[in-house]
Amino acid sequence: MYKHIVTLCIAAFLLTFGVQAPHAQEASVLRWSDIEAAIDRHPTMKRATAQTDAAQAEIGVSRQYPNPEIGASIGQGRANDGSESGLVWGIELEIPIDAPGAYLNETEAAQAGHQAARAEVLVRRLQVERDLKTLFLSIAFGQERLQLKEENVARLTKLVDIARLRVTQGEARPMEATRLEIELEKEKLERASVKRELDAQRDSLNLWMGGKLPAEYSISFAWKELPTLPERNHMFEHTQRNHPELRSAALHIKAAAAHTRAERHELFPNMSIGGFYDRELDAYNYGGMLSIELPLWNWNRGGIAKARAEERIARHEREVIERELRSTTLLAYAKAEEAILRARRFADSILPKARQAAEEFAAMYRVGETGLVDLLDTRRERNQLETDMLAAFEAGWLAHLELITLLGGDHE
Repeated sequence: MYKHIVTLCIAAFLLTFGVQAPHAQEASVLRWSDIEAAIDRHPTMKRATAQTDAAQAEIGVSRQYPNPEIGASIGQGRANDGSESGLVWGIELEIPIDAPGAYLNETEAAQAGHQAARAEVLVRRLQVERDLKTLFLSIAFGQERLQLKEENVARLTKLVDIARLRVTQGEARPMEATRLEIELEKEKLERASVKRELDAQRDSLNLWMGGKLPAEYSISFAWKELPTLPERNHMFEHTQRNHPELRSAALHIKAAAAHTRAERHELFPNMSIGGFYDRELDAYNYGGMLSIELPLWNWNRGGIAKARAEERIARHEREVIERELRSTTLLAYAKAEEAILRARRFADSILPKARQAAEEFAAMYRVGETGLVDLLDTRRERNQLETDMLAAFEAGWLAHLELITLLGGDHE
């Protein structure tokens, strides 16, 4: 009886003061808002901004009017009877006149292209935000998985000490301590694997944030506060109104339509006006001139056909984008809804019972009221359920992030 009391007291002391795994102090804490502040510094955003600048410059190109042309001639002239010879020269100026419809519609197409490029910057921003926040969430939940492994190692270490004590007291077989030691080594291997993956994710995030993060940092994120899903009936209205990819597709249609009109106006013959001055041996000539292109072989049918085909492509592309967004949004909503319900069920019902059962079996093992097999089974079940709950919460957050991206960004 005395041996049982001593064993129970020592085990209780070990579990009370030693079960918590040490939690190292991190040098810096990274929050959700820090990710949002770093989006505009991402190289993808810088590239998208440069593409917008190029599209804006294209407006200036479309507004450039053809330069006037000037020609000069000089030579030696001789009278027909050979009585006089001397220098003769001439000069002429020609100003091209573009078809106003072609000129104006090409400018409109360039302006629509610039607006589309600006909308595509927002598309890139959504993608960058999703990628950075996905990595942020992976690190946040990686920290939690590592913390679970640390706690499991700490609990197993104390159980090994208890088993050794029971073996010393003759209350258990030596194999029980050996089996627990094997479980402990397996848990340490899993802890090392989780830490390696977490370190790699931290390095990856630091790389995409420009290498500005400290060598050691942690994530601060209230992952247990599950996000709220938007109202399903109004999702597509929000997407139609806010998603920049649809706006970009509509602007591409506008640009293609303007380009088609410009190609049609190219049917009009090119014209130019000008003047000339010729100095001959005994006279000089001057006057104006009008040049009109004769469309004998080229009626721009190829250019018109190509522009019409590109306009049809733009319209079909918008339809494809709209259907893809609707389809992926429906799937993402269902995935997010299922993941969030699963996470809540784990947190509210399943895991508390598993933890209670594991603690009761551990207490029963300390006083010899249950065997090692039941202890290991309940411990493994608890560990697996804790891992499953973390996975469910992570899946819920990731699915919500994907859904918000498909909807075009955060909204009420």
